[in-house]
Amino acid sequence: MVRFLVEHGACIFATTLSDHETAAEKCEEDEEGFDGCSEYLYSVQEKLGIMNNGQVFAVFDYDAQHNDELSMKNGDQLVILRKGDDNEREWWWSKLGHREGYVPRNLLGLYPRVQPSKTE
Repeated sequence: MVRFLVEHGACIFATTLSDHETAAEKCEEDEEGFDGCSEYLYSVQEKLGIMNNGQVFAVFDYDAQHNDELSMKNGDQLVILRKGDDNEREWWWSKLGHREGYVPRNLLGLYPRVQPSKTE
């Protein structure tokens, strides 16, 4: 199930509101399948922004708030140039087209988000 969610555009660094933990941190050690689930999620976290030549996808829109940030739309394909720095781990330096700037890593996915089908 976790692999399915990631491959359909889940934000691997999204955190819970209550304790600010990622899905990997929320894996319950006592649950069946913990090892496989935990290993997979931590592996994706580590590889996001590195594999596929740094290519990631915006899975939500974001409007830049500062001059050093990039605005992005759901589905935009970005390239990660630097994953955090000494001061900031949550923001990654990225390239979108000919522009570069910081983007929040919790809005990025390894795959584009699958859009719900429209009922006719």
